[in-house]
Amino acid sequence: MASAPGALAGKDLLLEVACDLFMKAGYDGVSMQQIADAAHMTKGSPYYHFEGKEDLFAQAFVKRMDQIYDGFMRELQQEADLRTRLTRSLAYLLMTADAGMIRLVEDFHRCVTPDRARQCKAQKLEPAEMLGALTPCFVAAAEAGTPLKVAPERAATMFFALQMGTMHTLHVMNQVPGNADEARRLADETVDCFLNGVVAAGDN
Repeated sequence: MASAPGALAGKDLLLEVACDLFMKAGYDGVSMQQIADAAHMTKGSPYYHFEGKEDLFAQAFVKRMDQIYDGFMRELQQEADLRTRLTRSLAYLLMTADAGMIRLVEDFHRCVTPDRARQCKAQKLEPAEMLGALTPCFVAAAEAGTPLKVAPERAATMFFALQMGTMHTLHVMNQVPGNADEARRLADETVDCFLNGVVAAGDN
């Protein structure tokens, strides 16, 4: 998902290094000096590209969210049936929802001021963007003859809620998948349960 630090320079390198540190130690546990040291830069280098720690954190958060969205879209837009596309995209999200990623999201809401959040928002992971990506999958399935019990837009909304709820619950219960195989198995079970409630009886 993230780029190799050795292949980056300047601002992009600082964003990658900072994001990794924030995910490991949290916003309060990372200093600008530590970020500069990890990027092998001078102490003042981060301040050349960013207004301060909050600005750097917010931009690092947005960049990582955008990377996750791009990976999600790669899985969702593959040429495959509805079940496969939903399963692969959900498995991808589950594999990114580790403790560090959850910490990053929580710190964004806790430490970034509302003004800064509005200026530097992860637009790609807004509900409207996610729904806009999911809806065509259900539209295509319906056009291909899959008898949906609800409108494609409603099905997309329900699946989006299921995705978000699943990741939040797993985090709260400390049951986030530990590897790709676990994520795929859980995604397959979740999508199976979802489709059995969405697809008309006898056409699973």
